[in-house]
Amino acid sequence: YKIQKVKTVFSFREEYLPEFECITTKIPSIKYSRFRLMPMNGNQAYEVITRTWKSNISSSEAHNIVGFFAREDDKDPVYDMMEIEPSLLSQVCSFIDKERTIEGGDKISADFLTKYPKEKILRSIYNEALAESNIAVVGAALDVKTTRPVNEFVEDRLITDEGYRTKYALTGKDEKIRPGIEVLKSKYFIREDDNSVELTHDVLVPLIKKDREERRKWIALAAAKKKANKRALRIVLLALLIGAAAWIFAALKTQEALTQKKNAEIKIATIEQAVFRLQDILKHTEDSIDHMRNEVVSVDMDAMTASYYADLLARIQNDSIQLASFKKQYEDLIAQNSPIDNSPLIGTGQTADSMKVLDKNFNEAKREIIYLQRKISADSSDLASLRTKYKNQVDDYNGLIKKFDDYIRQVSKRDGFEDTSADDTGIDTNSLHLKLYYSLAKNGQGKVPGNLKIYLIPDNSANKKIISNAKIYEVRCNELNLDGAKDKKVARYKNGVYKFYDVPPGKYFVKICEYYGGYYTYSKKSAGNVPVNWDASPPIR
Repeated sequence: YKIQKVKTVFSFREEYLPEFECITTKIPSIKYSRFRLMPMNGNQAYEVITRTWKSNISSSEAHNIVGFFAREDDKDPVYDMMEIEPSLLSQVCSFIDKERTIEGGDKISADFLTKYPKEKILRSIYNEALAESNIAVVGAALDVKTTRPVNEFVEDRLITDEGYRTKYALTGKDEKIRPGIEVLKSKYFIREDDNSVELTHDVLVPLIKKDREERRKWIALAAAKKKANKRALRIVLLALLIGAAAWIFAALKTQEALTQKKNAEIKIATIEQAVFRLQDILKHTEDSIDHMRNEVVSVDMDAMTASYYADLLARIQNDSIQLASFKKQYEDLIAQNSPIDNSPLIGTGQTADSMKVLDKNFNEAKREIIYLQRKISADSSDLASLRTKYKNQVDDYNGLIKKFDDYIRQVSKRDGFEDTSADDTGIDTNSLHLKLYYSLAKNGQGKVPGNLKIYLIPDNSANKKIISNAKIYEVRCNELNLDGAKDKKVARYKNGVYKFYDVPPGKYFVKICEYYGGYYTYSKKSAGNVPVNWDASPPIR
């Protein structure tokens, strides 16, 4: 064996030495050619670097590379006191040599090391090792950029909060991470001793600590964002509840006002019809009752009273004719007073009784007319009161619409609601009307729904930041941002048109809260109602 031209080097971790012992009986010389590779000091590392690259590296660059393995707080390291893991030194030198070969250079110059500093080299080696170990745990199918259990294990278990290496005793809970630990052991990033693991070198600690701080910062930001989103959601829900309560309150008040208005209109119409009908009847009967010395003006009666009154007039006319006949007969009998018979005249008692009956009928008719006049006066008073109440209800209704303009909006029949409010012509005198359509719609799907939320925000300095943040195409509007705008308005849907009430002339920003809804800038140049036709097709589908 001493004269052979071929020499073989076996390199393995020392835990495999017992298995290697089985071939010593066949090759006894391997028992006398062993070398246990222990951690190097700085001088040994320097010798490895210079003897490997020889003339391709100068003494200063070799010392520079050895300095890679000193702690960050050790500005003047003592080479004899340094402890450098041979495997890590090998990986660093391999990286440098590979990059030197790719660039086509011969020597490892100071410029070269400036281009590839310690942080860049160690970061590349560390990330590659961690990526391989994460794949060993979660599999190549998952995204190791977002699922990195080995990174979290190393960052949370193998360094202290202050940034120093520490041993960690593995437990049954760490079995899932065991494949990743084996990968790091094979690359000599960590070592295992009696079921405890630790990093092989301090030089990796700053990288790990930096990654841990960034991860914890990201987690804290995510938690804060989640908390803020929950808080924003609670605020939005509270606002929606308040808005819904206000909407329901306004709707109930509006419905109540509409019901009272409708009932008042029905009652007024009924009374007015009766008044007009009876006034017409009275006009034709006034000449027939002049002899009663009663002047009747603007009598308001219902149909039954009018019928009774007509019958009464007919009866009085008949009694008047009969009374005149009896008077004539009575006068004739007085003129024919017979000297033979001084007894009461024939028919005289009957005529007197008839005259008493007629007088009684006259008195009854007079009382009926007085009753009717009092009834007309009471109905006229009720009519005036109802008209006043109706006017007040209309004013209250218009006031509610103006007060709750942001909440009273038409929603689609799909949600089970319909706009049953009265015409708003009385308050719609200085508005902006949006008639939206879909130019890109196909197969009859071009109808714009009636439940969109559309904001109108004055384009001024106070709302500059809010408008800037809203100029994006988003799945849902950031209503917390838009609701903070000064003097903002929310459109109300009515009769196929979205309306903004009381819009003075000026420049405005319009935001349509739809799936990737659009936004527009609009200038109203004069007062009055202004119609606008806009294409609401989302610019992104």
